[in-house]
Amino acid sequence: MHYKRFKFRNFKGIADMDLELSGDVTTLIGLNESGKTTVLEAIFCFSYGAEDLQVINPEMASLRVPDQWIPISKRANFNDDIRICAVVSLSDDDKAGLQAHMRTKFGLHATGLAEEIEICERHRFENSRFIETRYEWGLGIQGTVGRQRNPRSFGAETPEWLGAVAYLKEKLPRIWYFPNFLFELPERFALRETASVAGDAEQDKSRFYRSTFEQILAQLGSGANLETHVVDRLRSTERADQRSL
Repeated sequence: MHYKRFKFRNFKGIADMDLELSGDVTTLIGLNESGKTTVLEAIFCFSYGAEDLQVINPEMASLRVPDQWIPISKRANFNDDIRICAVVSLSDDDKAGLQAHMRTKFGLHATGLAEEIEICERHRFENSRFIETRYEWGLGIQGTVGRQRNPRSFGAETPEWLGAVAYLKEKLPRIWYFPNFLFELPERFALRETASVAGDAEQDKSRFYRSTFEQILAQLGSGANLETHVVDRLRSTERADQRSL
């Protein structure tokens, strides 16, 4: 699953934009103050995929405050939506995983899954005051249950449709945005979740770094979790030291 394009409307200086991501790498080129940073911030504010980075940079939290997104020229009286939409492409493996999930969870044999789905977040304002966010999924679910022969559609309020959305939400690629690299890697972090009080900053940081390194291990094809990987490396180093004696 990967992001194929992003669409923005009324986001800061972006009136209306369709950004296609056609290759493995997309590069934004432009003069200073031409809007490159605004585009990156708009992508990061797509809340479904954005990684929570405020544990390592508290200033990141302010980027996701909808009141900060109103176009400057409309701040006095903004009565419209700010829209951030993503078009996601589903691979054959993605569709097979969703079908397996629907069979296991709902006994539904899903058919005709689309190659792409569009997910939109509409942030509504009245008199320049943020009112609410509405989430829209362009996802069609149809299939058969039990001995049914003819597929039928499952609407947005059905458990089947909601179950498909919940499954896909967990599979969406994460979005990482670093406006700068002014943060320090910790000297150490906990490999295990420990008991702590709510709002424990050190616990949050440990959780973030564990997740980060576990994703790296997953990309490298390692089947071990982070703790097992570290222990195995330590044992391997000890054996090497013993052989060198």
